[in-house]
Parts: sequence; C-alpha cells; structure tokens
Amino acid sequence: MASDFNLIRLDSSEPEKVYDCFLKGFADYNLKIQPTFEEFLIFLKRNGFDPHLSFGVTYERMLVGIILNCPSNSGFYSCGLAVRPKYRSGGIGKTLINKTLSCTSSLTLECLDVNLPALSFYEKLGFRKVRRLMLYSGKVDEADIQAKEVPLSSILDEYRPSHQNTREALERIKPLCYTFGSSFISFSSFGEVHFLITKDVEEGVKLLSFASRETGRPLSAINIDERNTITLEAFSRAGMKYIGSQLELIKS
Repeated sequence: MASDFNLIRLDSSEPEKVYDCFLKGFADYNLKIQPTFEEFLIFLKRNGFDPHLSFGVTYERMLVGIILNCPSNSGFYSCGLAVRPKYRSGGIGKTLINKTLSCTSSLTLECLDVNLPALSFYEKLGFRKVRRLMLYSGKVDEADIQAKEVPLSSILDEYRPSHQNTREALERIKPLCYTFGSSFISFSSFGEVHFLITKDVEEGVKLLSFASRETGRPLSAINIDERNTITLEAFSRAGMKYIGSQLELIKS
C-alpha cells in the first residue's frame, strides 16, 4: 500500500462514511448487496460489529477500504471487506486483513464461491475452506396457518448456524420467532429468514408461507449450511430460488 494512504480504526469514522464505502465496495459484487442505511445499521448490530476492532484505509480523507470485524467465540468474524473499485489491486485488502490478524488468533469470513479472484486472494493469505453456505430468495405463496410465537431462547443451535445467524447475533436484533408442529423459524420484518429448523419439509414450507404473510414481502435466506438438506428442500418446495452459495473461510 502506498505511503499516501492511511490506516485507521473505524471508531474514528462516521457511520455514514463507512456505509458509503461499503456500498461502493460491493456495487459490482456478483450478488446485489445494497442495503438501506437503516438495514446496514441493523446488519452491524446483529453481527456484533466493533468499530475499535475494525479498520479502514483513507486517501485524501476519504475511506477507500474497510474491514468490519466482530468478536466471536473463535476469534474475529469479518462481516465485510470492501474496497472502492478505483483503489483495488494496490494492497489495501491485504493491509486490512493483516492488521486484523495482528489483533486476533483466528479470523472467519465468507466469500461467494463464484468470486474466484477473491477466493484466490484469501487462499494466498492462508485461509482454508470450512463449509458451503447456501443463499435463497423469492416470493412465497401465503398460507393461513396458526403458528405460535416463541422466544428465541427456546430454539436450539443444532442447525449449525453461521456467525450472523447464531442465537447471540439474533438476540441483538430481537427477531420474530415462531413454531409450527416440531419446526421453528426466525425472520425479520424485512423478509429475511435467519433460520428454518425442521425435520418435516411440509412444516417448513408452511412456516415460510406464514413468514411471507406476516412480512408482506418476498423472502430471502442467507448462509444456510448445505448439510441441512431438509431445510434446503423446504426452501425449494416453497418456491424460493437458489441464488448462489458462499464458502466459509478461516485463518487461525
């Protein structure tokens, strides 16, 4: 990274400037990642974003690169590494990763499996693949069922959640949680399904239909472990479209 770029902690930057860099950095991503400012703040809160443990690179007082870090049980989790297109290939991403690794013994992040340049970048830095996480989106036909609202604490973590779908992460945003039969679902008013725990495909479909009715929106689901095959079948049976997958990567 050139000497006229400065490395900073993000607690010295205004959230609006971090948001702008995030949007610009993901503007040409393989999937659309363009949240509103309100959605972005909820996203940070959900993940446990710590601005003191997160870093940015500035050029002429403008943020040109950021890494958004969150403490986790295993070290740090990065919920976003973004560099403005004009400033890529100059070592900014590597600088942000290395600075983060100087503060923790382990760093976990996700990358779309079709983003081959990024995957190559991470592998050269010593990251290894852990698992594949699936992404779904789409309109679901509404169903009139009587699902019962339950507290998040009643739901077990046996569905192998990614960092942003753990109980600890969801407790920060107080999601909508319901049960039907022996199945559970958690979702937001924005239509994002955090998890669907089911051993019965039809129960899963009905809960997705219930979530669609409650939110009045198309649904989306991110980072569903591919080993949860019944859950994945429920998404497909409900009419949600598979839109891609991410690889969970870790360096420790």
